[in-house]
Amino acid sequence: MVSTTPKSTVSPTEILDSSFQGTLKLKDPHTIRISDHNYCGITNSHIHSLIQDMEMMEIDIQGLSETNLNTNHYKTRKYLNDSIKKHNRAAQTVWSTSDTESITTFKPGGTGLLATGHITDRILEKGRDTLGRYTYMILDAIGPPILILNIYQCCLKPTNLNGNSAYCQQQILLSQQGKINLNPRTNFFIDVNTFLHAYNSNHPSGKIIIMGDWNEQCTGNSTSSKLCREHNLVDLWNFHHPESEFRTYQRGSTRIDFAIVSASMATLIDIVYEPFQYRLKGDHRAMILQFDSKKVFGSSSVHNTPSTKRVLYSKDRKAVHTYISNLHNHLIQHNLFLRANILSTSSCANNAEAESIDAEITRGCIASENICQQRRTDKWTPTIHKLKQQQRLYHQFQFRSKKTLSTYCLTQRAHQLGLHTPNHSTVTKDLQKIKLEIKKYYQNHKSNRVQFLLQQANFHEDLGDKSVSKIIHQIRRTEQRTEAYNILKTIRGAHIQSKSISTLKVPQSWPTSETYSDDATHLEDPKQATDWKEISCPREIEFLLRIRNQRHFGQASTDKTPFTTQPLNTVLNWSATTGAAELILQGEYQNEEIDTISKLFLDNCTRVTELDSLPKRVTVKDMKRRYTRWKERTTTSPSG
Repeated sequence: MVSTTPKSTVSPTEILDSSFQGTLKLKDPHTIRISDHNYCGITNSHIHSLIQDMEMMEIDIQGLSETNLNTNHYKTRKYLNDSIKKHNRAAQTVWSTSDTESITTFKPGGTGLLATGHITDRILEKGRDTLGRYTYMILDAIGPPILILNIYQCCLKPTNLNGNSAYCQQQILLSQQGKINLNPRTNFFIDVNTFLHAYNSNHPSGKIIIMGDWNEQCTGNSTSSKLCREHNLVDLWNFHHPESEFRTYQRGSTRIDFAIVSASMATLIDIVYEPFQYRLKGDHRAMILQFDSKKVFGSSSVHNTPSTKRVLYSKDRKAVHTYISNLHNHLIQHNLFLRANILSTSSCANNAEAESIDAEITRGCIASENICQQRRTDKWTPTIHKLKQQQRLYHQFQFRSKKTLSTYCLTQRAHQLGLHTPNHSTVTKDLQKIKLEIKKYYQNHKSNRVQFLLQQANFHEDLGDKSVSKIIHQIRRTEQRTEAYNILKTIRGAHIQSKSISTLKVPQSWPTSETYSDDATHLEDPKQATDWKEISCPREIEFLLRIRNQRHFGQASTDKTPFTTQPLNTVLNWSATTGAAELILQGEYQNEEIDTISKLFLDNCTRVTELDSLPKRVTVKDMKRRYTRWKERTTTSPSG
């Protein structure tokens, strides 16, 4: 759409701010992208947009500076973890904030690292700083491991002398540690330097990547410059582009967001700076480090099976019970307990048997997992994604308009994404309108979902791909059935957890535990009782429930039905395998002690047809027919 923003002269700085610095190359399967961005604070509602940005930019590890989020709160950490796991089950995160007390979720400063995809299988260790200054991940490689350190160094002076700025938080904690020098930036260098020396002592020749918002240039006697000299690091952008400088903070004039890396691998890593507002959030440029995993890690392969392929979740009690039961049965059927015991007690090594047992256990795990019900991840829909992008655009436009800041970069990004560019005078109304539109969309999300699936199915059918269209229709029908069952469970109250019984009302004539006698054969029927009493003693409640259940489930014996009284309860056992049972089936059983009604009942138990029996042999044709009827998810083994 055509912009309604008033025309103004665009300065060379604004043109520079709205363009990439460096070349962002196409990403292939062997390429790793690591990014860092100062979002100027994130909230729980921003995390979904953050993950969408990562997916759009194909980021493997995202560093966050100045999160302004109190991740010491359990609910905040849980929400972040649950939101991220919904998008990617294999994701790994580490967050840092200072240990100062805060009753709200907002706390200035802080950092975070978020890894998704195959790169998570390389994570050997992750951790954080208790002052909220950095987070780190150590990645495995063929040679020495690689340290990814994401930092946020506070400003030279506190932004609010009487507030809770990152500068003030660090001064408080440094004072509690008994430090004489309470300057946060001086202590930042000391602590990071100590951490890097400890890393190098544990991992000789280990590689280092440090990135973040330094609030300084990498020159002279700055913290970053001293770290470069101490640990043989280089400013990556200056290494590749020594003649090019620009600002990375919209209200600044210098490059204060940068990465310093080990000099030995500077030539292997490319760096690119995004334009301002490219992700519709923050007033800092985001940077992207890109390299070939074969050259940096020594290989592009990963060591573990990606957890995104797993369908078993430990919190799913039903699935866990199914998995363990089927796996245990598989181990028993294939004699794995006995074979493992023989192998462990044997004095001679038997590698072939050990490998065979291991392979059989793996097959059992896979088979048991396949039996469990698979869960689908949350679906992405183009409509809601577009609406969320438009909302973020309006938020940023409104913020920058109030601060009388340039919106040129936002306008350029809106044109690239095909979004409507707001007007300065109507941006507040437009923002409210888009919020109502998102709310309305969520209110009708079920019908919107069905409509989206039907459109996709019809689209593929028009292309002649009927198999894909059929699968989409099956997904739609399955989701509708699941929704119907969920409604039924809600109506029946199946989702409500049972509580303990605190009181019990019983007929007035029912005995207590002290007056009850086993010889008593009659209890007043509650359905016919008129006088009641209330019992609150736990011991009496347990007693009354027990005798009620005994009478209820023992009605056949209480009512003296034929098979619970003499002589039939003696001549017939529980499994009905006695000689008398065979005579009853043949219609030849005679006993003068039973009454006429019981004799009539036994006459009707006479066998009228021969019992079915399985054939002793199975033909090859029958076996093949059974194979073709087996479900694909059924896994078995002919051995054992």
